[in-house]
Amino acid sequence: MNKLYVTEDWTFTPATLTLKHLATNVEEMIDPKTSTLLQFLMDNHNQVTSREEIYNELYGIENARADGTITAYVSKLRKLLEAKAGVKGKYIRTIPKAGYQFIGEFTIQCIGKEPAPIQASSHSSSYDKNHNNEIKGEEHSWMNSMLNSARTFSFQQMLVVSFTLIVITFFVARSYISQNTENFEKDGNQWSLIEQDINQNNSVALSSDGLSLAYIHIEKSGYALWLKDTFSANKRIIFKSETAPIAAPAFSPSGTEVAFFRQVNNKCFIHVINLSTEAFEALPKLHDESNCGAWHSELKLGYLNEQELVYSYLDSETNTHKIYILNIHNSQTTKVSPDVTEGKGDYSFSINQQTNQLAILRAIDSNRTSILVRDLTEGESFHVLTTNTRLLSLEWLNNKKLIVSNGASLELIDITEKAIRPTNLAKLKKELNPSL
Repeated sequence: MNKLYVTEDWTFTPATLTLKHLATNVEEMIDPKTSTLLQFLMDNHNQVTSREEIYNELYGIENARADGTITAYVSKLRKLLEAKAGVKGKYIRTIPKAGYQFIGEFTIQCIGKEPAPIQASSHSSSYDKNHNNEIKGEEHSWMNSMLNSARTFSFQQMLVVSFTLIVITFFVARSYISQNTENFEKDGNQWSLIEQDINQNNSVALSSDGLSLAYIHIEKSGYALWLKDTFSANKRIIFKSETAPIAAPAFSPSGTEVAFFRQVNNKCFIHVINLSTEAFEALPKLHDESNCGAWHSELKLGYLNEQELVYSYLDSETNTHKIYILNIHNSQTTKVSPDVTEGKGDYSFSINQQTNQLAILRAIDSNRTSILVRDLTEGESFHVLTTNTRLLSLEWLNNKKLIVSNGASLELIDITEKAIRPTNLAKLKKELNPSL
């Protein structure tokens, strides 16, 4: 007999990986690891379960340094169980320096006959060629075609560099990586492949909680925007375009929307997809198209907050770049970039939501790039430095440092000292965690 966990807000069936919200009568699929975690917490009702115990339950090994992974899964559970029901803190309690506790009230019912097992594997081979054998029945056929993908997510923000492979990295405990991903060694530093695809620049995005990946795949039939679970092989197409190219997907801070560019008659338009409560599905509704200039190879798009998007704009008449802020709800735009008297303008940026600042790349000429920081609250910008190379991308490492790339190498910029120096992934790891 199968178990059915029943609360006053939702029901959970581990055997079928389904969670049903009683207020809306909407049933959604959840990934095997999330299902395993929820059942483990509920089976230990009112008991404090440590991160090590949770990690051992999910992956079959003990690892005291799996904090980032466990935090991400618990955050996902809270969204599923509490945020959607509007009952924050009702089911999962964090016990500082100890672990987590499931405190919600529920009953257990026995239903149906025992189906073919659907299990979350305890080791990395769960996503090899035998993975399909774990899932039976037409009901779960959408999982049978999943790619062989590793599961990890990028540190703080993804480094968008000029590669043709989508490679997302996140530095977590070495033992976690060795047990759960396909590993690589580079410059004495370990990193992991999460998804690989021949593609174009700026065509991948990670949700703020690190649990979802959006990327664009170019197919014979056109362009497809995929949504993927970072920690499993679950993925599906949420938007297709047969003839018009699409680029630069971006998640909203809450992860409930994905925005992207679409080319129409060599002009650029912004679309926003509202993600539904169903797993990996999207509502067929798009916001009104907003013209974002001529189509070009350095398109950049990002959410400043839930209501505003920041995007790069290319004026086809003057061939100069500008950065604008778009209010999604009323389509009003605000120009961030000043009217430049020299150079090609501001062509790329990175958003720091903590400080409400933009780091900006400004093309002085074909060989020189200036880095600026603009405080959106004060409406003021200051020049950090100018480098004698054409930079392709930049990202905030923390509130005082930036990472920039020219496509061949990475460099670290100290905003306070206005200094730039070469770096690599091993050095960035130490910047993020000096104690390592």
